[in-house]
Amino acid sequence: MSTRRKKKSNERNQRHGAAWGGGRFLLLALILVANLSFAQNVRAVQDDNDGSSVRGKLAPDLAKVLRGSSSRSMRVIVQYNQAPGANHFAKAQSVGAKLNSNLSLVNAGAFTMSPAAIRALAMDGDVAFISPDRKLKGMDDYTDSAVGVSTAGTPDTTVPASA
Repeated sequence: MSTRRKKKSNERNQRHGAAWGGGRFLLLALILVANLSFAQNVRAVQDDNDGSSVRGKLAPDLAKVLRGSSSRSMRVIVQYNQAPGANHFAKAQSVGAKLNSNLSLVNAGAFTMSPAAIRALAMDGDVAFISPDRKLKGMDDYTDSAVGVSTAGTPDTTVPASA
């Protein structure tokens, strides 16, 4: 007794192949677009005036300010590769930086310095990253309204005080 196997339809194979082929194309296109966008972002961060070893060490908005002709001092946060010690702060002060605070929890220090000092300090091998010391503000709008903080803190004036 011989068993015959039913032959698969070529039409079905063609439909599945076309569906997977389209999916593969979309995945490939997505990967290509993602790679290009990341590459452009890295290039923008690395684009500085002198093309030296400061590439990748400056925040994009700080690099933009340094490209300008500003010579005024600014507040920056300098993050180090390891916990900064007295020698790190002395090296920063030798290029004209003024130490505002030691941020040892994040291996950094907050300084006030000129753009020339920022460029000089960025060349230091111990420096990992330099960013502007941005102003922070609290954003607690959602939780306050969710728990009714505004009504919980105000005294109820509709109830007369007992004598």
